[in-house]
Amino acid sequence: MALLSVCAFLSISYLTGSLLLKKISFPGAAVLKILLGLDIITLLVFISAWSGILQTAIIKPVFYLAFLLSASYLTYKNFILTKNRIDKYSQISAPVFLMLLPGLFILGRSLSLPTSWDELTYQLAVPERWINAGRICFFQDNPYSGFPSFASVNFHLMLATGGIAAPRTLVLILWLLSMGTLYILLRPGLSKWTAGILTFSFGIGNAVMMSAGSAYADIFILVHFSAMLLISRHMIFKAPTVRGLIIFGVFAGAAASVKLTGIVLAASLIVLFYSRKKGVMEMTRRFSICIAAFAFTSFLFYLRPFLETGNPFYPYCQNLFSGNAISIEMSRYHHMIGSVKFGINGLVGFFTSPFLISFESSVFDGDYGLQFLVILSLAIATLILTIKSKTPWLKPFFALVLILYAFWFFSSQQARFLMPAVFLVFYLSKFSLKTIPLPQRNILLGGILILTVISAPYNIFKDCLLSWQNVFGTIKNEDYLYSSTGPGYLKAVDIINRKLPENTKLMLIFENRGFYIRRNYVLGTPFVQEKFFTPPDKLSSSADILETLRRNNISHLLIGLSENDPDRIAAYVDRSANFAKLLGLLIQDGKLKTIWQDEGFGVYEVK
Repeated sequence: MALLSVCAFLSISYLTGSLLLKKISFPGAAVLKILLGLDIITLLVFISAWSGILQTAIIKPVFYLAFLLSASYLTYKNFILTKNRIDKYSQISAPVFLMLLPGLFILGRSLSLPTSWDELTYQLAVPERWINAGRICFFQDNPYSGFPSFASVNFHLMLATGGIAAPRTLVLILWLLSMGTLYILLRPGLSKWTAGILTFSFGIGNAVMMSAGSAYADIFILVHFSAMLLISRHMIFKAPTVRGLIIFGVFAGAAASVKLTGIVLAASLIVLFYSRKKGVMEMTRRFSICIAAFAFTSFLFYLRPFLETGNPFYPYCQNLFSGNAISIEMSRYHHMIGSVKFGINGLVGFFTSPFLISFESSVFDGDYGLQFLVILSLAIATLILTIKSKTPWLKPFFALVLILYAFWFFSSQQARFLMPAVFLVFYLSKFSLKTIPLPQRNILLGGILILTVISAPYNIFKDCLLSWQNVFGTIKNEDYLYSSTGPGYLKAVDIINRKLPENTKLMLIFENRGFYIRRNYVLGTPFVQEKFFTPPDKLSSSADILETLRRNNISHLLIGLSENDPDRIAAYVDRSANFAKLLGLLIQDGKLKTIWQDEGFGVYEVK
């Protein structure tokens, strides 16, 4: 069902985009059509689901009716009106197969059960709660529901129409589109094998595969950025059309609507500033059209959190929009998650991180492989050629790399957040690579391929193989989930789903993964959210906790271990120590009746 749902979504998106881009036929045009259609559908679904017009019960029939109509039209147009056209679509070269090879492994993860902390806490958990609530809305106990939500709207649609495997499958398809776009960008001036090897070297990177194998939002940003580069390549040597500028702005707005790290892609406008028609008026025209399209696309996605929380960037920057000390405490915690746990600060870090991110996975929560050292060196060589004015039109692209990198360095230094900049570096590397004589170039490509194989994320490949075993039934769902979610969690979920009454209102404390819980639940972990127990060090007695539970009609608690949380920060764990002690007193006093305890988890009834 997941594959059918994603194919349906692509079919509808492609037809929608084709109706608006009828005369575009250059390499990669299909990517632009799919993305433009996807953006339009996402915006329509968002508006209708936020307003409550699009009810969960009618999403599936409307969706598949649209698929039937679009598939019929596209089949008639492409395979009936044009004879032997299917042969064209069935051809695939060895280099293209190489660059898409990681996708065959990732497909196993896409079709298996979601397991990552982010997926079970908010990437999939929030859209699932929207489905249960009947509309897109903000949950005060889960701040991630206040995100701009472009990716979440897509996950909401996929869950409603294709089940729990559909969101991951959609992410994989977007990864494939990104890889195809990189190949198209690299191909002019390079052989098929050269472009294929470089694309393979990017797509198999730890950070890229990590993002492609889970329902993460980062691939949505990457695919839109790749499409923007594709547009810029066709507009760079001639005056851009109004339609091209609008599409460029729409894609930038869509990327910004995924999450805050996508806003920086608005800086991509500078790649359009190289022109044979130099002049302030021409630059102003381009800028105005793109910014208008950017604002139109992203406005509603930031309007929702503003109307529901008073802060368009919720849960970040609360100090700018609220005087509530509790809310600011929560916001500070989320800023700390992104800035404290990963990366290297200071001047030394700024100049060494581009090289260290090739292999220091533990520092950046991912890496791009040793091959990136070679790619980065080639990009630096391209920069030297650009400074010597052999390729002056590339200057804005290098300025964009610097902007993307600086934004990443001073915000959150997780490797997957740097994907657009790394993607652009791979593209820029081609311009110096193609100046190298063919024999030396082939030796260099062999070295890149060897480094790629050495640096391949074999831990991810191992997980992909286990996922395929789960898909084919040789590993049971229970065993697969247990191995991926850690001791105790699956048992706790099973107890909750089997033994607690249907009308239970459950609170999760020191455990935020609610996706598999089939009872009404809220998050109560301090600092993660502002509704309950934040800040916990202000609680004076266990009676305060009990009063909050009763006032909010909480009937049961699931208490886990803070050590399970990958986002935990030592200082905040220490600040929650007294809160944990007070919970222990409630258990000792019988105010929280023990239903089940094992492997660091406990389920309790509020008396």
